[in-house]
Amino acid sequence: MEGAITSADGLLELIAQRGWTEALAQRFEDEYSVAIKRTIVLYLWRLGIVSRSFSPEILRNLPTRELELFENTLSDVWIAILGGLVRRYIREERLGRIDRPFVAYLSGTIKKILITNAQRLKLLPSKSEAEMLSGLALARKTDTQHKYVALLKFHFEGRVREAILANCPSGQFQGVYAHLSQITAYFFEKHLVQACRASRNKGKRISDLAALFMHGDYEEGLLYVGRVAPYSETAATKCYQPQGISTDEFLSLLSLRSASA
Repeated sequence: MEGAITSADGLLELIAQRGWTEALAQRFEDEYSVAIKRTIVLYLWRLGIVSRSFSPEILRNLPTRELELFENTLSDVWIAILGGLVRRYIREERLGRIDRPFVAYLSGTIKKILITNAQRLKLLPSKSEAEMLSGLALARKTDTQHKYVALLKFHFEGRVREAILANCPSGQFQGVYAHLSQITAYFFEKHLVQACRASRNKGKRISDLAALFMHGDYEEGLLYVGRVAPYSETAATKCYQPQGISTDEFLSLLSLRSASA
């Protein structure tokens, strides 16, 4: 029998140290399986793939393709978890690169997997990174620019945050980390719009542009207040979980909203 575990963090530490055993896998499933399923449900709602919230326990109500998407995503998420994600989380946490609960860290992986699987099943359009950047470069109206900024934020905000921290100037990490949300918003809403219009930046990936940004005018974003919320252009609704409430509470609010609609 594995040693006593007093917290979820202790369980993750033990998995990172010892690797997966049957007993640890069962404890992990007991601790996190419900949260993982509910996070998938939350992104199904955010992406507009389902028109109303539902409980993971009543998946039989989903249409065939949506159910296939849920099951494929759940399977792929478990593959990612067993493939080293827990050890990577613990390592990044010890290095001070992340400061958030494991489920919040895992949600980024869930979103990427869900989007890929949804595009494969034709439940979301496949628009490449280059096409989105090109669309932003050609946009002239403010509303159109905001549309592409929102779309790029939805798909690449996590990647940009990683690039910002990875390319932070020496001695500036704490200040950048403390203002990461503001700097990220400034990058998308101001810097990226200008960079996409500059011919010298054509063909560069968004992570490359974020790296260049950190060697330039990133300080302009320290006090910036973002105005464009991330969303998918196919989303039927734009629902974002407020800070300070749990996923369960958020899904309950969505259920009440749907019932009263």
